[in-house]
Amino acid sequence: MPLEDFEISGDLGKGSFGSVVKCIRRSDGEIYAMKQVNIYFNPQIKLQKLKDKDKNNALNEIRFLASIQSPYIVDYKEAFYD
Repeated sequence: MPLEDFEISGDLGKGSFGSVVKCIRRSDGEIYAMKQVNIYFNPQIKLQKLKDKDKNNALNEIRFLASIQSPYIVDYKEAFYD
């Protein structure tokens, strides 16, 4: 599912390498919190590529979020690359 399938409607939070935004899926109007992780550039150091360790940490976070099943955590839906 590409990013174009969603309408970003506001910021929810920011971290060192990404942000969480409120978005609406265009196909059905469902509301989601989408975590966007920038695996190419560090926003704190302009135009410097992320190190392999940082890319792996971002991918491991995706795997971890996908594996969590708890009534206290919002469901993970999917990850996509855009």
